[in-house]
Amino acid sequence: MIRTWPTHWVAWPYQTGDYPWAASLLQQAAQQQTDDPALLFDLANADYAVGRTPDAETAMRNALTRRNGQASANFTHAAEAKRFLDMLALAADPGQAWRRPYPSSRS
Repeated sequence: MIRTWPTHWVAWPYQTGDYPWAASLLQQAAQQQTDDPALLFDLANADYAVGRTPDAETAMRNALTRRNGQASANFTHAAEAKRFLDMLALAADPGQAWRRPYPSSRS
């Protein structure tokens, strides 16, 4: 789910289903604000919505590690970002799904 702040200006295209436009706007914003985990989180979701899975994975990993190269302690969507990455890994290798514990909603 895309948030409405601080990237409120791209929330409207995303929420109305114009994922290519939202992804384009978020990409431009991410080039200017490379250390904003919330912006990278939204970019990952938009990239995924338009089928750019590798870009989505990169953006989501960056969302978890940005803030001068450190993990952002106050990134409110960290657990959701980790679940997203877990699901991408399972989708890439579904045969391994039975070996991995289901991601907890309280991670």
